Amino acid sequence: MKFSPAVTIKADDVASRISLLEIEFNGTWIDASPDVFESWTGRRKINGVEHHGKVTYLDRPGEIYKGRRTCACKHCQSDVLPEHKPN
Repeated sequence: MKFSPAVTIKADDVASRISLLEIEFNGTWIDASPDVFESWTGRRKINGVEHHGKVTYLDRPGEIYKGRRTCACKHCQSDVLPEHKPN
């Protein structure tokens, strides 16, 4: 007897082109919309891989947020004002 797969994935499948965006909230990773993901100052993941980089304002996309960030790495801190950087 031959079994066929229950789901067929095609090269042009929309789901395969959309990244999974996650944010850490109260110790739990949850899915996030792109606008929330881009404005989250805590830990973030894209397709399960930790993401480090710029943060924008939720109500002003494209404007870089310069306040405190959870992650202290050089990528996450590159736009943070000196008075908001960790010691």
